[in-house]
Amino acid sequence: MENSEFMTRLAKRLQTDRATTVTLSKALSQIITARAAELDNVALPGFGTFVPVKTDEAIEETPDGRRRLLPPSIRLTFTVGSRLKKTVNGK
Repeated sequence: MENSEFMTRLAKRLQTDRATTVTLSKALSQIITARAAELDNVALPGFGTFVPVKTDEAIEETPDGRRRLLPPSIRLTFTVGSRLKKTVNGK
């Protein structure tokens, strides 16, 4: 499903217009990104939890023998909430 189609379906389900849905989605994304940068978990009750995992910088050796420095990074893992699991599983 494309993002455009997802936003249209979500707007319909929320009974609001698409522009409002896109604005709310972007705001949520910015909040999650900002909190993840601070290494804070973001819990959405009934939906799940976004947990930031920081990877320290590292030195990598390429196949041709050169070494390069990989910068530190933060990636998010998502733990599904029990309510979402039940909804998806049809229980």
